[in-house]
Amino acid sequence: MYRKSSGAVGFSFNRLITNAFPNFANDNPGEDADLTSTQKDLLWVHQLGAAETRGRSPMTLDEDSAFSAGITTSEKNSARIHKELVKNRITDPAAPLGIDTTRITQRLPHELAFVSIHAQRKTVGMLFFWEQEALRWRLLDQEESELKAALEDEGTSAASKQELKVRLEGVSMRRGMRPSSRQEEAESSAHQEAHPPQYS
Repeated sequence: MYRKSSGAVGFSFNRLITNAFPNFANDNPGEDADLTSTQKDLLWVHQLGAAETRGRSPMTLDEDSAFSAGITTSEKNSARIHKELVKNRITDPAAPLGIDTTRITQRLPHELAFVSIHAQRKTVGMLFFWEQEALRWRLLDQEESELKAALEDEGTSAASKQELKVRLEGVSMRRGMRPSSRQEEAESSAHQEAHPPQYS
């Protein structure tokens, strides 16, 4: 955890990853393991698009995920990265979130030796980022299911149903927000909390 210039508290995967994989720090400390805002959006767009075309959960990383996120410029290497992640069950459709970052070990850099250390670092950053996205998606699914169940309950009043419909629309809107949009919204809220309006 660290304090941003806006006053908000942030979390850096780079700090976590550098501690977990000391050799990463010896490559280029200036290179951050965190995906950039653009990379997060590109990955998010790919995941949702691939879910529609391939008939799978949007939370399941595939052979094109690393390529789409700009971690590697080679589709072949992207597929190899995915193969190693599946082999080590880091990417596992059977896992609750489709990703299990607890399976990341210090052997991962060796297993991804066919790409640069920078790409290895970004791959780990992608995994931690997407695990958080998968958790967010699951919570939205749960909220949506609960709201729909309440709507179908015959004992729910008309006024309550109207409120539930508004909340369902809110869930849909949150589901459709790109990571960068959420980040901007969070930073704006943090700024407003740190600098409340002054009234004379």
